[in-house]
Amino acid sequence: VLDLHGNQITKIENVSHLCDLRVLNLARNLLSHVDNHNLSGLDSLTELNLRHNQITFVRDVDNLPCLQRLFLSFNNISTFESVCCLADSSSLSDITFDGNSIAQESWYK
Repeated sequence: VLDLHGNQITKIENVSHLCDLRVLNLARNLLSHVDNHNLSGLDSLTELNLRHNQITFVRDVDNLPCLQRLFLSFNNISTFESVCCLADSSSLSDITFDGNSIAQESWYK
C-alpha cells in the first residue's frame, strides 16, 4: 500500500519501479488525467483511489492487468468518451463515478 492522499500532487511519476504495489491512494490531490504512461510498470496494482482530484479523462488503464477497483468519485469527468477505455478492462470489477457530471447520465447506475 502506498498512501499519497492529500499531497497536492499534480502528476503521477516515478512509480514504474513499484512492480509489486497492490494499492495506490492518490485521493485529494490535483491530478487532471490518468493514462498508462503515468502508471506503467504497476502490473500488480489491484486498487487505485483517485477520488477528489480534477481528473477529466482516463486513458489506457486497461493495460493494468490486475486492476480490480478504480475510484474516480468527485472529479471532473463529464462524458463517456473520456473514460471509454475502461470498457476494455477485463479485470475491473468496481468503478465509482459519483460526484461527476457523468453520473447524472441515464445509463449510469
